[in-house]
Amino acid sequence: MTDRGKPWQNPYVESTIGRIKDEYIVDAEYQNFHDAYNQLSPVLDVVYNQKRPHSALGYRTPAEFEAAYNAH
Repeated sequence: MTDRGKPWQNPYVESTIGRIKDEYIVDAEYQNFHDAYNQLSPVLDVVYNQKRPHSALGYRTPAEFEAAYNAH
């Protein structure tokens, strides 16, 4: 998840995974890995990347941030 030898990157990943668990996984029941994958993929692709603003990105969504970055 992070580059080898760069432990300062871990908190960002841990925070993201923790939020996903708190918001989408805590009360969910999955039959198997494929069921979990099929239910979480739209959450990550649509909600988390397209609709949910992130404070680290200036309260923009990852899609907005990427579009602004690519516009330069």
